[in-house]
Amino acid sequence: MILMQLDPKTILTCATVNKMFHAITQCQMLWSHIAKRDFTNYEDVIASTPLKTYMIRRQLNDITRRIDKRCPGDEGNATINDAWQAEYAHWGSCDLETFPLVATSLPKLVHLNLSWNKISTIPQKIGLLTNLTALNINFNALESIPPQIGTMINLVILELEENKLRSISPNIGLLDKLSMLHLSHNVLTSIPPQIGLLTNLTSLYLSHNALTTFPFEICMLKNLEFLSVGHNCIVTLPHEIGCLVNLKYLFLGYNNITSLPDSMWMSCSGLFYLNLCYNKLESISDNIEQLKKLTYLHITNNPITTIPDAMTRLMSISLLCVDERQYQLIFEQWGHIPRYIIPY
Repeated sequence: MILMQLDPKTILTCATVNKMFHAITQCQMLWSHIAKRDFTNYEDVIASTPLKTYMIRRQLNDITRRIDKRCPGDEGNATINDAWQAEYAHWGSCDLETFPLVATSLPKLVHLNLSWNKISTIPQKIGLLTNLTALNINFNALESIPPQIGTMINLVILELEENKLRSISPNIGLLDKLSMLHLSHNVLTSIPPQIGLLTNLTSLYLSHNALTTFPFEICMLKNLEFLSVGHNCIVTLPHEIGCLVNLKYLFLGYNNITSLPDSMWMSCSGLFYLNLCYNKLESISDNIEQLKKLTYLHITNNPITTIPDAMTRLMSISLLCVDERQYQLIFEQWGHIPRYIIPY
């Protein structure tokens, strides 16, 4: 086991790491919590932690200087020697304006966090990080992704939220191990068709972009469980959305959707969360009763004129959010207000 000589406050406990490592496959909480811990008894941590190395932002300048400039005497420097074995690098909120090329010199790096910086470009050398499994560059100023990203074939998690991305390299389709892709809060008008090749993708976040059509290639992602395309300008959904048979979470709110294909009601039977708020839907199909597992439904701010009786047969529903007009419609049509209906 190799551990860098860190300040006691920068060492992570085994329990914390185990919990965070489990969560990383389901959400993006790892990066926001992992550097905020405070530990004092670091000798016990060194004896128990499963991590080989964990590099935090205070070490970036020293490691960069020594590796880039090959400082005399570094051959026997324990910190530098251990750096070559680094698996985790958390360099978020460092005010970085350029991508730290030192990262491409760390052959065993598997997790790299560069969130909350000012990075505007990614160098071609990023393709050298072939062992990387998680890359977080959220909250930067990226406008494009280089094609060399296609060589990072071990990537499982790729987070690029809150940037200025206008396009995504088609080579992203080569990342066949990718499970989670975050592209929300950019200025994308389309995504490359090659995203349809990411058959292991389970989570895709595309909200807060400039999409005017629902990307057809998404319908090829049959293992997809979480899909967010809210806050765009989408008008219609393709019939093929019914191919997403494993979908559990679907956020379509804040678009211009006028109707929903029957295939969604009939085939996406595993849905438990469906948000349709702030669209232009005038009706909800009676086939909604096919969503036997639906527990959360949000339909506020749609010009719906009739609430289907089929909604009373949603046996798993625990929360239905409606606006005041819809609330009145339900009372007029059903003669009562079920307890799970909440005026929003």
